[in-house]
Amino acid sequence: MLVYYIAAFVNGFFNSVNKMMNVKAGQCFGTAKGSLINYVEATLLSLALVCMTASPSELSPAHVFSVPAWVYLGAVCGLVAMVLIIVGTLHTHVLVSSILALVGNLGMALVLDYVFYGVFSWLRVAGILLILLGITWIEKSKTSQKEVSIDMHAKNARKSDDFRAFDFTVRCRGRRRTQRRVRCESR
Repeated sequence: MLVYYIAAFVNGFFNSVNKMMNVKAGQCFGTAKGSLINYVEATLLSLALVCMTASPSELSPAHVFSVPAWVYLGAVCGLVAMVLIIVGTLHTHVLVSSILALVGNLGMALVLDYVFYGVFSWLRVAGILLILLGITWIEKSKTSQKEVSIDMHAKNARKSDDFRAFDFTVRCRGRRRTQRRVRCESR
């Protein structure tokens, strides 16, 4: 049983790396193309895995079409999840995005456990609410720290009577793009 817990824990590491790679692909190539790159790569790796571990008859059209249609909803949900991860993580940090995805995952797990196994626990609901409370607290403290930091930069810019802009650079396909995040001008 410990092996399965360890596997689930290691899966969390791979999910975070996967999420960041998808976001970077989305930044460089756009959300749709970044998702397509990920799915083409996953399809090729899956085909290689099936060819190495299963019989070739599983790739026949008769076998593919004999699979119930609801099984293919996993791919649809995966694609929607990947697009939402790319869009969401572009506007939040990886940690915040991962925690919110975890909360969504836990919430859906509660629903599915109830629907398929008849298991429900208010203690689990309380745990999810505590996670949400924690992320809300972290985000509020981070927002107030940003406001203080921006105010300090604005005051310093006014005192020295000059113009300051804080830049960051993103590299995609060898091109350099500079975007302005905070702009403080003297009055």
